[in-house]
Amino acid sequence: MTVRAKFYLEKIEQTGYSQEGNPKVNSGKRYTFKAVYSNDPNHENKQFFTATPQAELVMYIDNPAAQIFELGHEYTLDFNEA
Repeated sequence: MTVRAKFYLEKIEQTGYSQEGNPKVNSGKRYTFKAVYSNDPNHENKQFFTATPQAELVMYIDNPAAQIFELGHEYTLDFNEA
């Protein structure tokens, strides 16, 4: 069974991080996504908001592929048991 959530990208922050036992600091970005919302009963986001009224997803990414993410844009995330 799959559960789908819908988020918008609220914030992108430049950050640095290191791994345990490795003093080298890597650079990356912190991406903060929030659950979508809508007061319009006919809008798709109203259904997502009703099912998940509050959610936040924070990811630290050090990968050029993350360039696909744009502030204010909406993204879906599918949850499946691993």
